[in-house]
Amino acid sequence: MRLTRRKFLHNSILIGFAITTKKGWANKLPTPATERRDLFPQGVASGDPTANSVIL
Repeated sequence: MRLTRRKFLHNSILIGFAITTKKGWANKLPTPATERRDLFPQGVASGDPTANSVIL
């Protein structure tokens, strides 16, 4: 059996559709991102030094 470009595209579309519509995977909504201020209390640090400290 010879695989033509048309058959390859057709099969690829069918497989992709089957994977993305699989029950329990496609219908899950992403969880909203939460900001963890306890990990980085400085926020966005530039590394601007002071007389006795620097943030890296």
